[in-house]
Amino acid sequence: MINITFIYDCSLKVICIFRYSIQMHNFLKTNRYSSSVDCSEALQTTSIFTSNFKKENLTMKKNFMIIAAMAAIGISTLGYAQTETTTNKKSKTSMSSSKKMKSGKKERGVMVGGAMMVASKNIVENAVNANNVTTLVAAVKAAGLVETLSSKGPFTVFAPTDDAFKKIPQSTLNDLLKPENKAKLTSILTYHVIAGKLTANKLKNGAKLKTVNGETLTVTRKGNKVMINGVQVMIPNVLSNNGVTHVIGTVLMPQM
Repeated sequence: MINITFIYDCSLKVICIFRYSIQMHNFLKTNRYSSSVDCSEALQTTSIFTSNFKKENLTMKKNFMIIAAMAAIGISTLGYAQTETTTNKKSKTSMSSSKKMKSGKKERGVMVGGAMMVASKNIVENAVNANNVTTLVAAVKAAGLVETLSSKGPFTVFAPTDDAFKKIPQSTLNDLLKPENKAKLTSILTYHVIAGKLTANKLKNGAKLKTVNGETLTVTRKGNKVMINGVQVMIPNVLSNNGVTHVIGTVLMPQM
């Protein structure tokens, strides 16, 4: 590490010696041809120059220390200000990032038909976003059940996929969607709805579930597999704010 004090002392001595030499040179040059200058006068002058040299050295040293102290205070203040600025920036950035993370945080849910089913939406709001239950959504609208399934509930819905509806002859499906067959369509759809929220762990083997249309469904469990009237649940526990949906691969048909 460089010794600043040592460098300073050497610099001052060089400067003062240089100035002293110039003064002595000028004195000798001026009095070189003067016969009135004797040795005692020369010694006296030298003594004065030496005294001045020491005084100047001391004065410059004091000035240097004052300047150095002021510079140190200035650097310290600047460093503190820069630290404060950096800290404030980091704090603001951290708060901003935190807000972004909170505002941009994705809600967890279950993926159905290419869309995330989330608990903050109701059963119908979730269903309309899934691309594999479009026929069910159309049937619910045709039967006038949108308002019911959007209400507080809670409900448990066994939701057939589009592929499930394809197992029904197209002509039969078209007839069910006609206004004059609304009561029959409603009966089929409400056969898939249970009053109350029944997640998969509550669907016990052999349980009888009374549907909204008045008939019952039978639960069968084989290990982790859950079946309703022999139809396997494909995607269980799709939670909504007014109940739960279990996706199935076959349309459940009540006794007509």
